Amino acid sequence: MAQGSDPPDPLAPYTAHARATWYMYTLVIAGAVFIVAPLLLSPERDCREVSCPVWVRTIVFSIGAVMGGGALLAIVRKFGWGSRIDFKSNDIVWWYGAPTAKERRIAIASIGRIRVEQDDSVTLWLYDRNGRKIFLPTECVRSPVQWAAAIGARFPSIQVELPGRNKASNIEGKKQ
Repeated sequence: MAQGSDPPDPLAPYTAHARATWYMYTLVIAGAVFIVAPLLLSPERDCREVSCPVWVRTIVFSIGAVMGGGALLAIVRKFGWGSRIDFKSNDIVWWYGAPTAKERRIAIASIGRIRVEQDDSVTLWLYDRNGRKIFLPTECVRSPVQWAAAIGARFPSIQVELPGRNKASNIEGKKQ
């Protein structure tokens, strides 16, 4: 195999930033379009067959301002997210927010089950041993399906539910 063609280890430290993700820039552009479009729209010129009430233009402008402004703010503030496994203390360490966001820890021993749901998007759910949800944003892991499978293989006491499986099971696999 060529060097660099191996997929990254799902349990390797993962960090992403708003400045390095293409969809933040797409949101800024889409927001700008939503801001400019109502300003360029003239009801006298453009709305002869269909009515263009002022409140619709205000709503479109507001949506654009929130969408574009939020994405631009995330880029300017260097919003970042990620996670890593601290194997010394057996914790999942994660962060989500501006560079001053504090790291949060989840003890691996407290995790009883991990469920990954995959529809239009992928959602990661962690549960403690009593069935209560443990908060971990899905964005904080590189690939939720591979990450959950790798956690299940590394820590067999954790049940893992992956898309396409009907019930929780321990993932048997090689440690990478």
